Amino acid sequence: MRQGFRTFFCSLTPALLVVVWNSALANATSIHHTKKPQEFTEVRLLTPYTAEGLNHNIKITKTLHGECWTTSQSDQSRPNTWRCQAEQKIYDPCFVNPVRHNNQVICITDPWNNNAVELTLDNALPSNQAARFNHQSAQPWALELANGNHCTLITGPSLHVAGMATAYQCKSAVLVGKIDKNHEQWTIFYLENNSLFMKQMPILAAWY
Repeated sequence: MRQGFRTFFCSLTPALLVVVWNSALANATSIHHTKKPQEFTEVRLLTPYTAEGLNHNIKITKTLHGECWTTSQSDQSRPNTWRCQAEQKIYDPCFVNPVRHNNQVICITDPWNNNAVELTLDNALPSNQAARFNHQSAQPWALELANGNHCTLITGPSLHVAGMATAYQCKSAVLVGKIDKNHEQWTIFYLENNSLFMKQMPILAAWY
């Protein structure tokens, strides 16, 4: 058997040998680089400010005057996030500038967008309202799903599906009910637009 195998290779032309060898290398490389699916949910905290000031990844696209009257409904677990208003538009969440903490906030639509609106406040922030970070009890502000979808918390009126409230809005789907945090990888019910059923979807990252 070994002699026959040697005879087979010896009978191959150089060009054919190169093809066989390259194919073997390609298969070995493909096997080596096969990525194992993520089996846990990563908890992430947005850091719009650093010790040096505004995070260099954030771009201020507009500067307005406004006011913040209550803590954030989008990012309820953070002690420095607020629900604010400027020019008859609501911004949520808005993050306090640690240097000018009673005078300035920046508001970000979602953690995948580095554009922000800077608000100079006409009134000081309410001093009797504060939240404490607790990712076990609070809902994340935004989620990244195993299927690649990005979803943000619904802060307005929500619909009910199978007795559960819609909790997050995605591009072409909604997330329904509460997040199941009983395992290392959290899950939530995922309902695509016009679908007849919903399914549990693994969560890769939860933003607070």
